[in-house]
Amino acid sequence: MNKIQLESLPLADGAGDKQRWGGISGAGSSLLLAQAARQNDSLTLVVTENNQQAERLQQEAAFFCDNNTALLEFPDWEILAYDNFSPHQDIISTRLTTLAKLSDASKALLIIPVSTLLHRIVPAQYIKGMTLDLATGQQLDLASMRRELESAGYLCVESVYE
Repeated sequence: MNKIQLESLPLADGAGDKQRWGGISGAGSSLLLAQAARQNDSLTLVVTENNQQAERLQQEAAFFCDNNTALLEFPDWEILAYDNFSPHQDIISTRLTTLAKLSDASKALLIIPVSTLLHRIVPAQYIKGMTLDLATGQQLDLASMRRELESAGYLCVESVYE
């Protein structure tokens, strides 16, 4: 029986390269994914067959990932293509947060089912242009902040009703 040494894990050579592992049981696959993300200086993308497999790997990988490795989430819409209602706001928020982080992702792991990967998304420049990132203690110029929010579609009103 061959044993895999985690320190010498076979990784893809560069961007766009693929790596396949097989014969790994239990949470071993999540351990190997976390180790691969730790060794890789960019985004590690894992494509699964279905949502259940992606959720299981996501939960297990969260246990094995260290503080230097970002575990990104990109949940499925959880609605059908022709449903008359929108996805839950938490799903939309999580997806937008992940899209905003993707361009600067280093040592990050993204586990996504193939069905979710096939959906079209907005261009990266749109996300970058419409992202508002605030930090605690940050000093803001009220006039420029107002212009930025209005350009993103917000309205300045005295009372908020919705």
